[in-house]
Amino acid sequence: IYLSSIKSAKFKETVTPGDQLLIEAKLAKFKMGTCKIIGEIFIGNQLITSCELLASVVDRYEKNNIHSTAIISSNSVIGNGVNIGPFCIIEGNTQIGDNTRIDSNVQIKEFTTIGKNCQIFSSSVIGEIPQDKKFGNEVSKLIIGNNTVIREFCTINRGTSTTGKTLIGDNCLLMAYVHVAHDCIINN
Repeated sequence: IYLSSIKSAKFKETVTPGDQLLIEAKLAKFKMGTCKIIGEIFIGNQLITSCELLASVVDRYEKNNIHSTAIISSNSVIGNGVNIGPFCIIEGNTQIGDNTRIDSNVQIKEFTTIGKNCQIFSSSVIGEIPQDKKFGNEVSKLIIGNNTVIREFCTINRGTSTTGKTLIGDNCLLMAYVHVAHDCIINN
């Protein structure tokens, strides 16, 4: 739900920090994705204000927005509401979670799993093979949790036979130019 407007909201009493507010909302009208809501706010039993809210209801899982210049393997799994920018390359054996945004010129290499609601900024390389002379092209993984932000020009390598994976948890922020080496674990 996206709030469009608030009408006639005038407070009848002063509200101070620490007051416990009770908010009651009733759907008054719904037509073609727009709803009118009547709201009342109380402190205890005393009405403090009432108002009319207008809001738009949109489908939670919007269609994917994939730029025409992006190259995406048919062997990748792309969630709902994913945005993929220009000149991105998404290799096979990859999974990208719902509502993830991938900016321009990003490469997502094979055996990479990215969680929901992530943001990957321009020119990052995600899941590249390890920078390790002992790497024998074995199957290993990169797993990135939900709500993680990866800023511009980051490089993240997948694991080696030592652990088999590189892990980045939920709610992480990797700032510009960060390199995460093979077999690293970054917790939530």
